[in-house]
Amino acid sequence: MPSLFEPFGFVAVEMMMHRLPMITTATSGLNEVVDESCALKVPIIAYPDRVEIDSILLAEKILHLLKQPKQARRLGENGRKRYNKMYTSEIFGQKMVRFYHSLIE
Repeated sequence: MPSLFEPFGFVAVEMMMHRLPMITTATSGLNEVVDESCALKVPIIAYPDRVEIDSILLAEKILHLLKQPKQARRLGENGRKRYNKMYTSEIFGQKMVRFYHSLIE
């Protein structure tokens, strides 16, 4: 999931829900949604006038996971655990209700 800017990361949540291993960029919302237990991360390279993804490192991590199916499976399972702990629709609903209540108070 290479991305230069990701305010939340719904795709990452869906991938965790389906036990899919991830390789993500360490950017904005993805850093909050995904941790190292369920994804390999590629840093964003920031320059004064632009940001880039290290495509060589990204390719290396993709090849690494293809060659390491046990690690890929473990990342997927860890992602499912994270999804169940933090991102199910029930949990989202509870957080939204708390948020709206906090606006009223």
